[in-house]
Amino acid sequence: MAIQQQQMYKQVQALNANLERRVQEQTAELEQSLKFYIFTNYTILTLKVKFAQ
Repeated sequence: MAIQQQQMYKQVQALNANLERRVQEQTAELEQSLKFYIFTNYTILTLKVKFAQ
């Protein structure tokens, strides 16, 4: 019984570590996408202002 609980605990720890890694990876991807969006939006606005003059 105790061995089975220990194995289950280790599995939960491994799953939690995997989940945390995936969350960090996806957060990094979202941050990169946001930076690209902000840069692109700024560029478009700059071009609109430049060509409007």
